[in-house]
Amino acid sequence: MAVDEQRAGSGKLGIALAIFVGWLAITMGFDIVQAGGEISLDALVSQRVVIGLVVAPAFLIAIMAWLRWDRLGFAPPTPPRSLMLLWLPLLYIAVILASVALSGFPPAATIAFVFVNTLLVGISEELMFRGILFRGALSRMTIWKAIWLSCFLFGLIHALNVFLTGDLTAALLQAVAAFMSGVLFMALRIRTGSLYPLIIIHALWDFSLFVGLSAHASTTTETASALPPIAMAAPVLLVLPLFLYGLFLMRHVSRDFADLSEVASGQGRPS
Repeated sequence: MAVDEQRAGSGKLGIALAIFVGWLAITMGFDIVQAGGEISLDALVSQRVVIGLVVAPAFLIAIMAWLRWDRLGFAPPTPPRSLMLLWLPLLYIAVILASVALSGFPPAATIAFVFVNTLLVGISEELMFRGILFRGALSRMTIWKAIWLSCFLFGLIHALNVFLTGDLTAALLQAVAAFMSGVLFMALRIRTGSLYPLIIIHALWDFSLFVGLSAHASTTTETASALPPIAMAAPVLLVLPLFLYGLFLMRHVSRDFADLSEVASGQGRPS
């Protein structure tokens, strides 16, 4: 019986990783073809609807409907007061948007494209990393190993943006920042038991950043490698408090949520 459960867990993790590879191929493949050459990320999301961001979540939704896995996070936040944990990322978003408002928002068409694309990013990446991948990892790993696998792969995929932008330094900095923000997203996923607030926070976070980038795009043409060191490190420094907050929220994960892992309990708890 134990051997059968172990094989089932290995199979679920393998399926999750295969889905991840397919999702990544769709996301990057469509983006590279649509970009037609090197392009900045803010130009990509602010000038058109990105086809890969439409196809990738549709792919994941179809896969989830076929697999019918449980405990993917499609439940209301539990307990409802766990939504109060969103205060810090919401404060960040409010401050960023307020600073953009002071300098002037970009044109309405740009805002619309950014809104649609970042909403699709929030849906796609949360379904993949904090939904399918985390669920598959929990079938074979302890909760901390599942957390770090999700965060590592979340950071890694952002390094692949070098194939779009041609700027390796910027891609690596974005990968580190994504890993750090992924720690916060994972903490909120565990503490709320739901993907819904994560999709909203993730989308609003990306929206505020890209609206800000679009608003200031005409003021600078420097690449990350041409910036002074402190400016190059800005993305990492920006998310550092969020990273530390995420670690704080996960300080008792092994004690309070170990039963999420099928390795630890034989059966996960519903969420």
